[in-house]
Amino acid sequence: SVGGNESSLRNCTDCPPGYECRGASSLPKPCAPGDFAPNIGTIECLACPGGKYQFMKNGTSCQDCKPGHYCPEGAPSPLPCPPGYYSNATNLARPSQCTIAAPGFFAPTGSERQTACSIGTVTQTQGKGSCDACISGQTYQDITGQTACKNCSVCTANSTYQAAPCNIVMDTVCPTCTNMKCSTHQYRAGVCAGTLNGFTCNACTSEQYCPGDDNFYPYPSPPPPSPP
Repeated sequence: SVGGNESSLRNCTDCPPGYECRGASSLPKPCAPGDFAPNIGTIECLACPGGKYQFMKNGTSCQDCKPGHYCPEGAPSPLPCPPGYYSNATNLARPSQCTIAAPGFFAPTGSERQTACSIGTVTQTQGKGSCDACISGQTYQDITGQTACKNCSVCTANSTYQAAPCNIVMDTVCPTCTNMKCSTHQYRAGVCAGTLNGFTCNACTSEQYCPGDDNFYPYPSPPPPSPP
């Protein structure tokens, strides 16, 4: 009867927010993570829209996605941007909306921003999740955010010597050899090559002739002409 239906309706309870009530006599069912019900009397929970998520049951609203992440429709939790991509936005719905890291930079999984490669490392291409190290003893890089390593220098024998070897963050140190020029009555001894800076000027003996060209010549052989 009409009166009976009105009585039954008066005995019904509104479905509370955060729950769905699909049948007239069913008990409220909490919304699953990723869904929400903002109002009373919801028949079916709604999926969180793209760019938002809900990690709890019986949610009444959805939260903004986190930086470094994206949230597809109905997401129960944010998903990280893949390696080589980043974002500081809070409304991404797809991984393709993350920004690709530039050459010379890298971005690990879930990055909010790209980071410049440190000295000794580089990235030659975009979209890298980590930087590649230079080859110690062969290449180096002493500037951050670079796309290529530099070749190590080689010291020039008899002109420079190796005071410090090349490593991934520093080039070979090649100071100028000392005692390069000896005076008359002296000759040059030692070696300046590789790691040796061994040039010294030694005095000629009575059996030697030293005209000032860094060499000595034995007597009694006729000495070479004096340098101009």
